[in-house]
Amino acid sequence: NVTGTDASVTIQLVGADGTVKEEKTESIAAMHRFKAVVSDYFATATIAPGDTVRYSSDQPVIALEASGDLDRTFMTGLTGSR
Repeated sequence: NVTGTDASVTIQLVGADGTVKEEKTESIAAMHRFKAVVSDYFATATIAPGDTVRYSSDQPVIALEASGDLDRTFMTGLTGSR
């Protein structure tokens, strides 16, 4: 959260067909951060190839996605902002 105000952020796990599999809301304090591993954060949902994570916030926030393989041979990153 890059603002001086607390942010309410809704985080959704969206299936490849567009359905929302699971949704959670987090309150992120001003100038603080939140981090999670998707498989841990959405532990009750089955994560499948093609699923995505979507977020919306009532304050400007910056998001960063990082992924790689278990053999540590590659890592990718994607930044999103609102």
